[in-house]
Amino acid sequence: VFAFQDGQPISCGELDSAGRQGLIASNDCRSLQSAQILSTCDCRPSNGTAGSCSICGDDSKVGNRDAIFTFPGQPDVPCGILEDSGQLGLIPLESCAFLPELVSSVCECSGFVCYIC
Repeated sequence: VFAFQDGQPISCGELDSAGRQGLIASNDCRSLQSAQILSTCDCRPSNGTAGSCSICGDDSKVGNRDAIFTFPGQPDVPCGILEDSGQLGLIPLESCAFLPELVSSVCECSGFVCYIC
């Protein structure tokens, strides 16, 4: 549990979830990504697992997790599952580099994402 200067406590999971949902403004995000929070919340490398990626790119989030992404030679997959797979490091980083261009319109990528941990 992390407590803001005003004493307002919030669990690390709630804080991270709010950031991933785009509920934390970019200027607030940078100050939240402090050593104190990283230590208090026992954070791992940023953007989830080492080697993880966001399919929409680092500054965007999936707007429609239920939309189906199709790519020749690969099974159709909901954008949410694809994003979760990226966050878990299951998508090779070389593939992740070109995914934002491919998934942006289908997955309705937009907004700013703040990764606390």
